[in-house]
Amino acid sequence: MVSRRHLLELGTVALLAPKCATTRRPVRTVVDSPRVAAWNKALTVEAKEVSVTVAPGAVDGVVPDALRGARALWNGPAMLALGGRLAHPFDGHGYVRDFRFTKEGGVELVTRFVDTEAFRAERSAGRLVHRGLATLPFDPSEDGGAAKNREAPPYKNVANTTLTPFAGKLLAGWEGGPPHALDPATLQTMGVERFGVLGEREAFLAHTRLDRRRGVLVGLSPAPGRVTTLRFREIGPDFVERVSTEVTLDAASFVHDFVITERFYVLALNPLSVNLFTYFSMTRGNATLMDMLSTAPEKARAVVLVPRPPASARGAQKAEPIAVATPAPVFAVHYGQAFDDGDSVVLDVCAFEDFTFGNEFGFTGQTSPLDPSLPDERKPQRLVRLTLSPQQRTSSVKVLSRYGIDFPRVHPDLDGVKAPFLVAATRADVTHSDPFDSVLTLDLDDLERPEAVWTTPGDTFMGEPLLVPTPGGGPTDAHVVCCVSDPSRDRTDLLVFDAKALTKGPVARASVPLQPYAFHGVALPA
Repeated sequence: MVSRRHLLELGTVALLAPKCATTRRPVRTVVDSPRVAAWNKALTVEAKEVSVTVAPGAVDGVVPDALRGARALWNGPAMLALGGRLAHPFDGHGYVRDFRFTKEGGVELVTRFVDTEAFRAERSAGRLVHRGLATLPFDPSEDGGAAKNREAPPYKNVANTTLTPFAGKLLAGWEGGPPHALDPATLQTMGVERFGVLGEREAFLAHTRLDRRRGVLVGLSPAPGRVTTLRFREIGPDFVERVSTEVTLDAASFVHDFVITERFYVLALNPLSVNLFTYFSMTRGNATLMDMLSTAPEKARAVVLVPRPPASARGAQKAEPIAVATPAPVFAVHYGQAFDDGDSVVLDVCAFEDFTFGNEFGFTGQTSPLDPSLPDERKPQRLVRLTLSPQQRTSSVKVLSRYGIDFPRVHPDLDGVKAPFLVAATRADVTHSDPFDSVLTLDLDDLERPEAVWTTPGDTFMGEPLLVPTPGGGPTDAHVVCCVSDPSRDRTDLLVFDAKALTKGPVARASVPLQPYAFHGVALPA
């Protein structure tokens, strides 16, 4: 599997690639429109470390008692525009937004940058310094630009993707290297967390899994190549690795997320093709890592099951992966859930038929605006349920929603077991997906029940929704909390919904100064 940081090492794979795919980033003129202006403002608004209080009387509606004392935090990129060049959102610096519900019914917002080495260097220079996943610090068309790109540092841990609370620390994840540990109370950066086993630049996926039954954090370190290696790690609350499982795949693949059951680690194969010619251009400082990759949809018909050791296992182990064929191409970025069902494994996944690297969030290049219409040119991802047979290595598929769905979340205590419902971001226009304008809940116990959807008005954008369980409640007792970017009003709205009555609209809304659009977050119950 290939993580973002390891894409550089794919140069050796490029020399052995079975075919040379072509770079598909479009050359286009972004049409000026209110929606384009709003989307660009939502992503590139200046981020500041602030502390803002919304008094109870300024909240529209009433913060539910179950949320008072709870927190909703998101991580995502900031400082995208530096020195006249636009960084791809994947290369923006980690910026944490911490919304705290007060006991009195108000909301406090505290924001902090993740204090990484790359952040300090680029903040000090006032320009891009590092080469990123899809970003070059200098324009290669300008005199000496390519040479300067070749000399720029190639490693840029931006800690901008996820937040995971574990054993008294808050981990800011970025899958190209170890996470950065934050103080959960102050958000101050404590340093890089290596769990006693990770090398200086060893990959550790931003997405992890918390198995609360075993009391472990489950992570994944991928090492790329024509023959690639996955090392799943289970880490105890003492931040010591209990057990690791290594498997080898005869494929070059992309991995951003995975899921667990009691018996397996689960992820889609996500096969890649590597463009040899773009690789050579990259080595000359004229192209980026993302430019040389494309999917191989004709091969994307497999889900990989990796046998998981029992809870009592210790030490390093090896396993044989089980490749289960799928009826249609499945290229997965995010997963909803997985669970064992007798001899079968059930997987709910947001599945693309194909995917174009480098165009995420409407990115069209470092000197042109982000284009929110660019994602409309591909088919939207669909939430599907795959029922996988490890014995027969076959599967069946059921489409769970007519909407294009991403950022799926289930009850945080149910990682690896069956969850009763799911919350996700979507778009009211069912033929497209991102940028999102709606939040959705789906009954996973009654798949014939229609989705519940609530949509934001105008040129506003829905971020990843979080599910906040009610303390002492059952698995369906929860609130949904999400952020809506409203650039025309220079504000971000924190919305609270009753998960069982989403279509009735938010029960509380707190407005704060506009914050950059975020990636992933976490809810901390009261």
